[in-house]
Amino acid sequence: MPTKYGHQPDRNKFHGDIPQEDLRVTIIDPSGDVLFDNSGTDEFNNHNDRSEVRKARLYNEGFAIRSSESTGKRYFYSASNIGGYIYRSACPMIHM
Repeated sequence: MPTKYGHQPDRNKFHGDIPQEDLRVTIIDPSGDVLFDNSGTDEFNNHNDRSEVRKARLYNEGFAIRSSESTGKRYFYSASNIGGYIYRSACPMIHM
């Protein structure tokens, strides 16, 4: 059942297809609403202001290293614009 934030109840169906356990995957619609995110967070602000999302909207791809406003963790983000939808992956930064 869709919610304001997408099909979050279906998260478990897709989660098993993600090969790396700590890889975060987010799908963002053209208006900036999060349709899917496997981080376990259920509520999200509009994502069109995120730097990697802005770059992907302008140049079809965007990258950033920053702390997540949703989880508080630091990630390397990679975002691609496909048909106006942003497909974003995020790998946690590990300090050595």
